[in-house]
Amino acid sequence: MKRTLQETLSISPARWKAVSTLLDNAAVESRHSVLPLDALRGRRSLTEAMALYRTHAIELGRQVAADCLQGAAVHPHDVDLVITVSCTGVMLPSLDAYLANDLGLRPDVRRLPITELGCAAGAAALARGRDYLVGHPGARVLIVSVELPSLSFQRDDSSLANLVSLALFGDGAAAVLLHAGEGSGVGIVETRSSISRPFCSRFMRPSCGRLFSAMLHPESSFTRESSA
Repeated sequence: MKRTLQETLSISPARWKAVSTLLDNAAVESRHSVLPLDALRGRRSLTEAMALYRTHAIELGRQVAADCLQGAAVHPHDVDLVITVSCTGVMLPSLDAYLANDLGLRPDVRRLPITELGCAAGAAALARGRDYLVGHPGARVLIVSVELPSLSFQRDDSSLANLVSLALFGDGAAAVLLHAGEGSGVGIVETRSSISRPFCSRFMRPSCGRLFSAMLHPESSFTRESSA
C-alpha cells in the first residue's frame, strides 16, 4: 500500500516522510479494497465511481447480511426492520431495497437507510434499532453497514484530513441482528441523542466540504457548474 500511495499522491518527498510515519503508527494491521491497489492510480468520474459503489455495496451487503442471519439461525422472513448504513456512495433506490429483494425479506419489511453520519452512523443505527425494539417487543432488526472509501480516493488532495483518512480507513462491511429478550449476546442498555455544540459544527463543516468534494471528479460537469 505504501508503495502505491507514494507513486500516486502528489506530495513532496519531505511530506511523504511524514505520511509514511503516519501509516506506520496508525495501528491498522490490514486494509481492504474492492479494487486492486493499482486502480488507485487511475481517475474515475462520479458516474463511474457510483456504478462501482452500487455493484460492490450490494454484493458485500448481501454477503454479510446472509452470513449474519445464518449465524443467528433466523429466517429472512422473520426480519421486521432492516437498517442500512453508508456514507461513501449514493444509490437510488437505497441499499436496503436491494437487500430486501436479494435476501427474500417480507414485502412489508420496514426499511431505514442512514447516510451522511460518517463514523457515528453505526452507533446511530444501533440506537434506532433499539428504539424500534422498545416499541415492538419480539421484533428483529437487521443492521447492515457498507463503506467503500477507496472509490473516492483523491490523489491530488494532500490535506491532513485526507492523509489521516488514508491511514485509518479501508473498504468493508458488517451486519448485526438485534432482538429484545434474554440472551448471551451484547445488550444495549440505553441510548441518547444530542445536537452538536456550535464549536463542533465549526470543526466539522470543513470536513464535510472535503468529503463531498472527494465524491466528485474534479472535471465533472456538476463540479464546474457548482463553482461557476
